[in-house]
Amino acid sequence: MPSPRRSYLIAILSVCLSLGFLVKSHAQGGPPKPQSGKTAPQTPPKEKEPDYSQEALVIEQLKTLYRFEKNGTGQHELTLRVKVQSEAALARFGQLVFPYSSANEKLDIDYVRVKKADGTAVTASPGDVQDLTAPISREAPVYTDLRQKHVTVPGLRPGRHSRVSHRLAIAHPAGAESLLAESRLYY
Repeated sequence: MPSPRRSYLIAILSVCLSLGFLVKSHAQGGPPKPQSGKTAPQTPPKEKEPDYSQEALVIEQLKTLYRFEKNGTGQHELTLRVKVQSEAALARFGQLVFPYSSANEKLDIDYVRVKKADGTAVTASPGDVQDLTAPISREAPVYTDLRQKHVTVPGLRPGRHSRVSHRLAIAHPAGAESLLAESRLYY
């Protein structure tokens, strides 16, 4: 004899399936047709574009690539395109901070670029990049290999697009047969 709980679950499942078939058959048949001889062709309603005008920033592209080798080394590449739309986003994206571990990682910043409204681009120079120790190393000296690269984004204003690309190479694996993929988006 089946348990009451199992019978209840079977009943709910059968009701859901029958409702699903009913909705599907009605959707395939479409709306009821008018009785008159001529009908105007109906165009499907156009989907409305989302409105992002009130957002502080819009991430237009985010691409992350990981490559791992058998010996534990690897590479993490990140490319980001952001449209800054407010002063709050400008304060957040005016200086980018990229953390890394100097003991086993090498961080290369490919480019930091701002596209102006007239189409010209301003690219951060190597002088705009500072390699600093992480604040945690002052409080916990054990973490002295933690570093941060700070990049000042030149010419960034609300309404402009910023593009960032960096590569983090894992030169020495953290341990034997270690495979660590950690998403870092600290911008």
